[in-house]
Amino acid sequence: MYNLSKKEKLNFILEKVSEMNLSAYTISQNTTLTEAGVARILKGLAKNPHENSLNAIIEFLEVKVLGSEIGKVAEPKEEYKKIDSEGYKNCLQDVNKYMREVIMLQNILRENNIPFKNIFDEE
Repeated sequence: MYNLSKKEKLNFILEKVSEMNLSAYTISQNTTLTEAGVARILKGLAKNPHENSLNAIIEFLEVKVLGSEIGKVAEPKEEYKKIDSEGYKNCLQDVNKYMREVIMLQNILRENNIPFKNIFDEE
């Protein structure tokens, strides 16, 4: 994802933000970016947004998507959640962290044209 051009990154961001109905405020609260800066990017007022800003938004979008998918994939029985909700929460945070790391490693492999088996394509 990170080896896309600025224009491709911006198009991806605009598409996903619209699709997920996210606000500049929500993105700013979950990144190091200011709400005004994010709003300028989303409204197309930033003519040449900084690469790091785009990457920060993309990383947030990946976390948001992965976080929502994890709940669907690994939803435990209700009685198990009651036993150790703090442990469950910590486990989900760890899974999100490891999923982001896998995605980053896959991007490095892609950038270097190294073939690999994409675990996310399996069903």
